[in-house]
Amino acid sequence: MNLQRILTEPPKKLRSPALFYSVLFFILFSFAFSVWVFVTTPATYPHDRYGNLVLSVGILLNFLAFAVRWKPVVTATLRIFSIAMTLFTLFYIFYWSHILFPR
Repeated sequence: MNLQRILTEPPKKLRSPALFYSVLFFILFSFAFSVWVFVTTPATYPHDRYGNLVLSVGILLNFLAFAVRWKPVVTATLRIFSIAMTLFTLFYIFYWSHILFPR
């Protein structure tokens, strides 16, 4: 399997549109909730305020890149950003958040 095929292969069609839209609703709801928590948490909060936001953006990008049909150029671009965001999310959760917000 070459890189071009991995980046541009369209996703398989889901059996049920209800499943697609319910997953999309759940992801958008969790993203909105993360934004709400981020906005309502005071700046003086001593612990990590960004973790949920980083994670929800990563999940949203993964869903858009790998479950939604786009033009091949858009698909490749979204998948590259999605993979980069996944790597950043792992780096942030397991390393950087512990450096920024020590216990």
